[in-house]
Amino acid sequence: MSGEVQYNLPQPNRKRTDFTVRISEYPRPCFVAESKNTATSKLVEHMPQLADYMRSQGATRGLLIDGKTVLTYELNGGQILLTGDIALWKVVEMWRGENLFAVGKKGVEAIDPHDLVLLKAFWQRFNKSSFEGLPNLIDDLTLTVNGDLHSPNGKTWPSLSRIKIYRQFEPEFNDALTSESARVIAMIALDVEAQLSIRLAEYETYVIE
Repeated sequence: MSGEVQYNLPQPNRKRTDFTVRISEYPRPCFVAESKNTATSKLVEHMPQLADYMRSQGATRGLLIDGKTVLTYELNGGQILLTGDIALWKVVEMWRGENLFAVGKKGVEAIDPHDLVLLKAFWQRFNKSSFEGLPNLIDDLTLTVNGDLHSPNGKTWPSLSRIKIYRQFEPEFNDALTSESARVIAMIALDVEAQLSIRLAEYETYVIE
């Protein structure tokens, strides 16, 4: 991912983030990451520290990692929400076929469906395209094909728009609407499935305890 990874970035309160990831296409940090050593017993206990870094940096996404587990978070309406809990050690074991539950399989086929959903959701949230798309969308909506701002009186829209805008009566409208709706629904469905997997895992842990 082209961009800049800043290590031990100083904060106004003299605290330092372990990693702050930026790209030129996004106006603020994409996400911050707090890295703990592998001897950490309860990684989740460091969430308040990560949340503090996220708020001070203006980053809506963050990672807690310790070499064994990856916890992903999102800042929404001032609240920090757990969006992913990936047992990295287990995924690696399954990938190599070294886990009892791999049942002789290796690679993607060996990974548990629950973990596969979490990995896909992780990629969807943290890959570069999920951040660089916002500035591109703003430019597409505000600039003409010549790179000028659209006329305030609406004369240049949509005749000179950078993206094709179909009117409701045009034959391409239904196809474009259906295609885009399906893409958005697929993204939402993956995220919802990942969230549900986390909540079910939390419930099972609660029941066992």
